Amino acid sequence: DWLMMTTHGPPVVVNTFLSNYWVWGPLACRLFGALGGVFGVASIMTMVVIGWDRYNLIVKGLTGTEVTPFKAFLAIIGIWAYAILSSCPPFLWGWGDYKLEGLMLTCGYDYMTEDWNHQSYILYAFTFDYVIPMVLVAYFYSQIVKAVFVHEAALRAQAKKMNVESLRANQDASKNSIEFRIAKVAITNVFIWAISWTPYA
Repeated sequence: DWLMMTTHGPPVVVNTFLSNYWVWGPLACRLFGALGGVFGVASIMTMVVIGWDRYNLIVKGLTGTEVTPFKAFLAIIGIWAYAILSSCPPFLWGWGDYKLEGLMLTCGYDYMTEDWNHQSYILYAFTFDYVIPMVLVAYFYSQIVKAVFVHEAALRAQAKKMNVESLRANQDASKNSIEFRIAKVAITNVFIWAISWTPYA
């Protein structure tokens, strides 16, 4: 996200204040679009990996995959490799393209050209860089929320059997339950991610 801001903010600001169109030329337009693709896909795939890591830790627990620093490093390399390989075909190999969009101040995926070369790339990017990651993130967080609710119900049942109000020490009754707080955070994460990317997708 920081790389997206630093590489995309200045050219757009200059375009906005100095002219009413893209002033940097066609090669810079295509490079701007490719970098936007790389950084956007890396951001989305990072959300998928974070969701998987939380799912692995909370839902799978002790039976989950142990994430070592080396595995985390490989995940980061995998995210960036996927982002680059997914976003560079229009720039390097001519599958799809990057063109001026909107108010002619920015460049992005060429979704206006209606030949199969361009439309097949847009279909690919929509499916593999938006729909599948969205489904994965929604699945991971829904399973996390479900696991937390089941765990909290089991704690309440055990407390009832022991004839105590709660198994947690110093629980403040005025605060939200842990299940509510985790559910709220998970749903907020998915919601913000969805409203950030859905309009462009």
